Amino acid sequence: MWRFLLNLSRTRRARRAAAAMIVPLVEASRRRLGGIAEAAWSDPYIIGFMAMLITLISRVEVGRLDNDALGAVQVGAWQDITGLSGSTVGEDMLHLGAAHDRNFEAGCRDAVTFGSMLVARSLLFAGAGKTWRAKTWQAATDPSCTPPAARDDVAAAWEQFFDANVARRGETMATVLGTDSDKVWR
Repeated sequence: MWRFLLNLSRTRRARRAAAAMIVPLVEASRRRLGGIAEAAWSDPYIIGFMAMLITLISRVEVGRLDNDALGAVQVGAWQDITGLSGSTVGEDMLHLGAAHDRNFEAGCRDAVTFGSMLVARSLLFAGAGKTWRAKTWQAATDPSCTPPAARDDVAAAWEQFFDANVARRGETMATVLGTDSDKVWR
């Protein structure tokens, strides 16, 4: 029973941490781009980028999670971040990963690069310990610190990895849909 409650608590903490870190970045993108097409969220690159970024943030926040808990974090954070139902995104993540989709894998790789900027050093650093974790997220909880979303290096990297791909996807959708493309923007 205690193990279940601990896992539930860690899952909630991880989901909140991922959403708290990513939502301000996505909202800034919405403002810069004039919205994000719903179709952009189904792009393999964006799915890979977001899934890996959510995973990395949750890993820093709570350490390792079992597969079921990580899946719940990814789907829940996806819903919090996108405002869309996460009902099929879990399946999409599994299928794209199993198929070794090049765009999905590129999104995952870029998320690792971006994630390392969020924490000012590589997330793959072994044996980081609680002190490192506490320092990493201090900016997210301490009002006297600059939040990661407000850092110039993070904003520039986000624009490179996320905005550029969303804009590319939006241009593709506008070309396909013609003048009715405004209907897909959120």
